[in-house]
Formats: sequence, C-alpha cells, structure tokens
Amino acid sequence: KIEREILLGEHKHQTRAPLIEEVVIQYLDHKRAEGRSKKTIDKYKFCLDILLELASRTRRARISQIDIAFIDQFRAERASGSSNKKPAKPKTVHNDTVTIRQLVNFALKRGLIQQDPLKGLEIKTAKRTPQPCWTQEQVDLILATAKPPHRPALMFLAETGARVGEAKWLTWNDVDFARKQIHIRPKEGRKP
Repeated sequence: KIEREILLGEHKHQTRAPLIEEVVIQYLDHKRAEGRSKKTIDKYKFCLDILLELASRTRRARISQIDIAFIDQFRAERASGSSNKKPAKPKTVHNDTVTIRQLVNFALKRGLIQQDPLKGLEIKTAKRTPQPCWTQEQVDLILATAKPPHRPALMFLAETGARVGEAKWLTWNDVDFARKQIHIRPKEGRKP
C-alpha cells in the first residue's frame, strides 16, 4: 500500500507532531510579526497559558492531542473557574475557543500536523451580554447638572454616540462643518 501511494505521489510521510509549547511560541511570534497590538498578544498569551496548563495536567504534550474532548474540558474549566482562575463569561470562553482553533489551524497551514484534531468542532456564537445604557431622562439629568468645561464634552458624547477615547483624539481636521459631519478615524499611534 505504501509503495503504491509513493508511486502515485499520494504517500504522506508520518512525522511526529510538535509540542504544543513549540507551536504556541511560533503562533505568538507570527501574530507579533503581523503587527497585532500588545494587548491582543497578551490576551492570546493568557488563553494559551491556560491551555498549556490544562495540557500538562491531562498529559497532552503534542499539538495533535488537542482534540474536541480536550476543548470540552477547557471550556468547562474556563466557565466554572477551575484551575485557580475566576469563572469566565460565555463571550470569553467563546473567544478562547476561537484562539485555540486558530492555533490548530496555524499548525495545519504550516504543515506541522497533517490531520485536523478538531475536525467537526462547532463554535457557536456566545449570547451577547446586555450593556448598561442610560435612559434619556438620566442623560438629561446628567447634562442639566454638568458644569463647564465638562458639559459640552458630555453633550457631544450623548448626541453622537462617540466613545470618550474617540472624542479625545478628535482634531479640527476631523470636523466637516459644511456637511455637518465628524470623522472618527485612525491617527498616528491610535486606531478607533
């Protein structure tokens, strides 16, 4: 069978899958080279450190051993707060699962593994957490009691829906009086 596969050019040489830790290092280096922000890299690293700790406890050393059963255990522990971490919200568990999926995809694309150990993994979108929002009456009360110099800034935020960080980076070049528009756009050192 092997000879036939070799002659047809279909034979895949079986190589031992690399250690999870090695793939994590390569993945993080790749993400840094792509220009991901330090904050994003830190999020990946936090998730992958938990992955490495669980892999160590469950005696899984190779990237090919990260299978669906492992993901199920990872999700359960993240949601319950096992392994000395506080319980993670559903959105965080979802994001961590996506990060691990991307790690395995990275190993596949780089030829570090031949088969997808997460084949068939379903990643359902987490339910959104309702965000607090002031009522119009509360906004009116805040604006009525605000004193200069804060009142114009608070009014701007209330009327436009801009975030504080976006408002702080605005310049006069961002204001188009003729069209009555304000442009929130990237600046040197900041992306909205």
